[in-house]
Amino acid sequence: MVESKEAYTVYKLLILLTTIILLSANLRAQEIVNTFHPEQPFHHKEQAIFSNQPVSWIVQSVENSYVIQQHSEDDTLFKNHYRDNELIVKLPDQELTFDKNSFGFDAAEFTITWVELESHNENTDELNFYVFINKPDTDWMIPINLFINFDGSTRFEFQDVDDDY
Repeated sequence: MVESKEAYTVYKLLILLTTIILLSANLRAQEIVNTFHPEQPFHHKEQAIFSNQPVSWIVQSVENSYVIQQHSEDDTLFKNHYRDNELIVKLPDQELTFDKNSFGFDAAEFTITWVELESHNENTDELNFYVFINKPDTDWMIPINLFINFDGSTRFEFQDVDDDY
């Protein structure tokens, strides 16, 4: 009986040791490489006077908000973090903020990559911004005209894109 108890104990230890070896092989520390696009958060402010009214706009990274795409190669996990951006427009009487959700895009897949003031219509006091929304790591770039009136009303139009493919 003693031999079988000892044999059973050795058997349990062998199973435990085998389990530990298998788990350690599977749980080997996978190297993770994080990249950020752009590398650093940014904040860009411009201001102008339209119709004797001060107007400013800020394009900035949204803190801790990314579109993340990842893939593995060998024992390395690559995580690409594409920074989300927003547009803040400060009109004489109010402040408006626009992000990718303002235009109805999937928050997990798209990000605003570029914003530029295109024009100001003096007759209507309407600002026209070009906003570019992008799906990272693809050639999907959606240009949008964002129109903002000094009274705070807004509208946007998707631009037609010629597909040369």
